[in-house]
Amino acid sequence: MPNVVREDLDNLNAILQVTVEQADFAKKFEEELKKYQKKASIKGFRMGKTPVTVIRKLYGKGLLADIVNQQLEESLTAYLQNADLHLLGQPIPNADQEDISFDPKTLKDFHFRFDIGLAPEFEVNGLDASTHFEQPVVDVTDEMVGEDVLSLRRRLGERSNPESDFQQGDLIALNAVELNDDGSVKAEGHSSSFSLLFEDATPEAQQALAGLKTGDSFPFDVYQLEKDRDEAFVRRYLLHLEAPEEVKDPGRLFQLTIDKAERNALAEMNQEFFDRAFEDGEVHSEAELRERITQGIGNFYKAQSDALLFKDFQERLLELNPLPLPDDFLRRWIRISNENADEKLVEKEYPLFARNLQWTLIRNKIARQFNLQVTEDEIVEHFTNRVRGYFGSGVASLGEEFIQNMARRLMQDEKQVEQAYDDLLTDRLHDAVRSVVTVSEKKLSLADFSELAEKARAEAQAHRHSLLPDDEEE
Repeated sequence: MPNVVREDLDNLNAILQVTVEQADFAKKFEEELKKYQKKASIKGFRMGKTPVTVIRKLYGKGLLADIVNQQLEESLTAYLQNADLHLLGQPIPNADQEDISFDPKTLKDFHFRFDIGLAPEFEVNGLDASTHFEQPVVDVTDEMVGEDVLSLRRRLGERSNPESDFQQGDLIALNAVELNDDGSVKAEGHSSSFSLLFEDATPEAQQALAGLKTGDSFPFDVYQLEKDRDEAFVRRYLLHLEAPEEVKDPGRLFQLTIDKAERNALAEMNQEFFDRAFEDGEVHSEAELRERITQGIGNFYKAQSDALLFKDFQERLLELNPLPLPDDFLRRWIRISNENADEKLVEKEYPLFARNLQWTLIRNKIARQFNLQVTEDEIVEHFTNRVRGYFGSGVASLGEEFIQNMARRLMQDEKQVEQAYDDLLTDRLHDAVRSVVTVSEKKLSLADFSELAEKARAEAQAHRHSLLPDDEEE
């Protein structure tokens, strides 16, 4: 069995010296030569009668290299499994490794040197009550709740088709015909049909509509019909000129005829309305309705709020635990492992790679400290719930066997399984850190919260793009 000796250069770098002695491979080499001899069909010799010296000359170098490399790989693998080393990356040939010449005529010992990078030894700082975090949450205002109450009353109210006295919430269907400058209908002019929410109309358009009824017509500049609409919007959604470069260029003045209007009357605030809005029968008043809606809005943004808090966890723990890395080794390993990663690219992306690797080390240390695990059954349940989510309320008609089969098919994708494992572990990690640190809520307006969440998403997306190898410790 080849001999492996470890030479520590410092706490983060070491060299593995592997000696494959002649006694380890000589017998197998000779046996393989004889096997080749029996099968060889070489011009000038009968099948199986080619001299071993000829076989050695023709095939010996490649055969010897295969046997030695196989024993080298097996010995390295066995050593790393038994040595309980926390490697970063994989062993790579030492820069001073001498060239190996596999001479089948003169068998000798072979010596190999590999560089390895080691994970630092550390304890995670910051996992105690003295470390304070602020969790961003949406400040649910009375105005936000009122808008949802109004929307709910409209959705559950009775529908009607008013013929006049149009108001907020009415959806008005209009037929548009292009006019000449003198107000007459333009021969072969452009025409289209579209719908307009009364509250989206400009004040001038609302004034024009207010005194009309179904079937009435009025001339109007179609580009001044809706508030805050640019020319591209009007051309596409009102005039239905799909392509911006479309040659047809109608004028601005159109005759607008009210075809019909639709209105959702506001539902009365009574028990019937409360029961339709929340089927559990636990809402009995407007106050309780507003409380449920407030909770619903908060829950809607909870996942984003938790993600922002976890991002803060990550950034603070990285700050409190500046881990040293075998940087020179890792740069070499990246270049060797990825043919697209030239020196310039590595230097550009290495800081992000190192940061992600440091977080991986901290994350894994926390997982071990809190004994966080993700079982195979939990992963199966994760995919099963995902399938149920795909089909929503219609999932009951599919049958459990169909759901399980589809979940198993999804799990055939190794990357999806790894992502599911990572998501589940992240949830546990979030709960574990939160249980030992101090967290208080920081209320933000919806606009400020959305801006913060969008910034976090953009940063996360930028961090995903990399040509570098996976930054996982062994």
